[in-house]
Amino acid sequence: SSQDPFEFKPVLRVEHESGDKSTYALADCAPAEDSSWQTCEGFFIVPEELVSNTAKLLQVRLVGSSQIDYDIDNISMDIHGSDPNVLVVESSVAGKWALGAEILITSHTTNFDDHQVREITEINLLQDGDFARVLLNAPLPRPTTVRDSADFAVEVALLSRNIVLEGGADVNPLHGGHFWVFHTPIISQHIEGLEIKNFGQQGILGRYPIHFHFCGDSSGSVVLKNSVRNSNQRAIVVHGTDNLRVEENVVFNIHGHAIILEDGIE
Repeated sequence: SSQDPFEFKPVLRVEHESGDKSTYALADCAPAEDSSWQTCEGFFIVPEELVSNTAKLLQVRLVGSSQIDYDIDNISMDIHGSDPNVLVVESSVAGKWALGAEILITSHTTNFDDHQVREITEINLLQDGDFARVLLNAPLPRPTTVRDSADFAVEVALLSRNIVLEGGADVNPLHGGHFWVFHTPIISQHIEGLEIKNFGQQGILGRYPIHFHFCGDSSGSVVLKNSVRNSNQRAIVVHGTDNLRVEENVVFNIHGHAIILEDGIE
């Protein structure tokens, strides 16, 4: 052919919800010397910005260095995916969730034991400032997101805390430590930011990870933002105690009830 060689390639054109547009090359094509058929092959890895941001429109286009007439034939794509290892959550976690901390992703099915526990390896704020991208140490089954269903979306909770109370080994594997606030009215108790592991003594009355026992009026006392994990018997028990504030605690993998009022008069 007398025409000069020209270059062309298939691209992925993305229009984001923000109105921004991005273009990504999908394959490499050798420069064409004539009008014969040309074969283009490529391997495309979805970039991180498409994983963490929402695309409104995706188009596959053919772009070239010259304005030419062309035909397209025999297009095929094999899509190879894997389970995600990234979560997008509210930006309020930045500066509070640390690298190496463990988080809980609640079950995405009707089976309670389909929960996942993962370790945080990286946290980055997204450009809009409202959300953060949390990279995990291992993939997890695709969760049900708020966009999928506001009613059935999984919840994400921080399990790790800087201060850890952990029960030691016992002859009975179902016996760990226990924490008891006993007959202490008026004096305010402030229990906040603890990670309590292997507490509770199964089968023994009153032996729980956090137990307020006949403290009467406990106005001003709080049990706040603690994590109770791997409990052998319940989590937070309030017995004969009034006006105690129990708020924003995480309870995971326990035997028995999580948070209870023992007599129902509290």
